[in-house]
Amino acid sequence: MSNSDQEIVYGNVGVLDIRKATRESVAGIRRIGNLGLLVYAPQTASLATSLSVGNLGSSVEAPAHSKLEMGSVRLNATALRSRTRPISMIVMGPLTLDADVTVTDVEEGVEQLVIMGPVTCPDSLVAVLQSKCELLMGPVDSYPAGGTLVVASGSLRLNRDTLSSMEDHSTLIVHGRLVVTDPLPTNLLERKLRSLKAHGSVLCSQENASVLRALLQEQLELLKLVPAGFQLVERALAIDSALLRFSAASKLYCSQRMIVDRAVSASEIEQHLEGLRCADLILAPAALRDALAPKCDLINDQVLFYEGELWLEEASSKLTEERFAYLDGVATLFVDAALEIDAGVTPELLAGKLAQVHNFGTITCTPAQMSALRARLGRNEGMFIDSSQPEIDQEDANKIGNIGYLAL
Repeated sequence: MSNSDQEIVYGNVGVLDIRKATRESVAGIRRIGNLGLLVYAPQTASLATSLSVGNLGSSVEAPAHSKLEMGSVRLNATALRSRTRPISMIVMGPLTLDADVTVTDVEEGVEQLVIMGPVTCPDSLVAVLQSKCELLMGPVDSYPAGGTLVVASGSLRLNRDTLSSMEDHSTLIVHGRLVVTDPLPTNLLERKLRSLKAHGSVLCSQENASVLRALLQEQLELLKLVPAGFQLVERALAIDSALLRFSAASKLYCSQRMIVDRAVSASEIEQHLEGLRCADLILAPAALRDALAPKCDLINDQVLFYEGELWLEEASSKLTEERFAYLDGVATLFVDAALEIDAGVTPELLAGKLAQVHNFGTITCTPAQMSALRARLGRNEGMFIDSSQPEIDQEDANKIGNIGYLAL
């Protein structure tokens, strides 16, 4: 067996850490398709040149003793002052410094930082913290002295109980989705929250919109409003005739994707539905355009009208010629995952049977198929891959598709 047969090929690597690598361990990698971050130590910098990498996002030098932290890290004054040596850290996630941390704590307690995520710190620490960063790939949120800092990771639902439990004049940082859909007293919001920063969507009731707008300031694009009088549905929703007839609410607001069944009639829309709003995307039959248009906000909401059947691809799949054999009329193809077009599907079949294609994922196909799909392209927020070009996993036996963190 040749040495090349024993070498490994990686499709995508998030972080490659070669700070403790040897020439032999680096030689075990034949190539990497895409590499997000390369971390090396001064003594291993020369090994980086021997790597075969297709696309490299960033590279950074860090001491071999730097500690790698995957996820959220929060530091207070005690943590910085109690260490025997200054902190050297690589943080793959949010970093938060508490209000009791001083400039001296950072100057004396931090050696070097590599941060792949958002940073939250007191106003007074922004400059000194940035000076300690060898690499900072994320926004810096600062907060004023005094008050209490509340940091939440993931989804946070802010209701009356949660808000009441906070100290007055708190600073709230949310690394994820913030939901404030239960109408809250304006005076309580103003008293409890001095500032608000979010790294994700903010869904709130219309009753609280003015206060949250003032708190978010430059992050208004994150704010999605649940209009007054609308019932919130916090899941993907399929609207069929039965739901329209038996639902107690005639005004619906969905936080996730909403699909209107093609069997729903215009008269059912007129009779049972007063309003339809969505924070994500509404997919509806083109035949209902006139009936739905007055019920939706076509300017602020994303509404796509589909012709014929809706082929919704939400998981990795393969589109074959047999699928078209059972199609009566045309279909609209909506791709939100990885879709491969089988080589047996002719461009003429695609052009003749697909009314429109909306690509929010990845479509792998031949150049001829790609031309046919692009001719029917509606929304394109994904990518096309030419299947005629050899991929790493097609030509190498020792392969690994994707890996988040790899240390040699």
